[in-house]
Amino acid sequence: MNVDPDKGIMNFDMFTEFNKVSEVNDAFNSFQSASSIGPIAGGNAMPGGAPEEATKVNYTFKKNKFKRETVILDQTLFERSIDSLAGAEMFLSSSTYTFKYHFPRRVKSTNIEEATFSMDGKTMVHEVNFLEMMKDPESIVIEVELEK
Repeated sequence: MNVDPDKGIMNFDMFTEFNKVSEVNDAFNSFQSASSIGPIAGGNAMPGGAPEEATKVNYTFKKNKFKRETVILDQTLFERSIDSLAGAEMFLSSSTYTFKYHFPRRVKSTNIEEATFSMDGKTMVHEVNFLEMMKDPESIVIEVELEK
């Protein structure tokens, strides 16, 4: 984690090794549940202490194709969490969120026109406005096809 309050910068990397892409679903959704800034911020606890979730991120990797998408599970809770971001809107509007994926083979194609790639073509980077992503998480669908 790198924080520079004078420049208004907070960067952190989250990475893990995994055997199946479904393990990433569990890790990301656990991280999102623990986050104080996120589509579920302000969620109420369910019986047994488990937090209610407004959204869920799904990752799949089948037949040489990777996909990341967000699904809104509870529209009311999602709208409430977006309303709770209003106080931080000025700060968040200038924040960005960077998706960086490293694949075992070169990327053949993607639906993200603005994506940039490493020299070897195996790492894809896509940066989005954080606030826009929070307000419309379903708009961020990332699809990647790898070379065979």
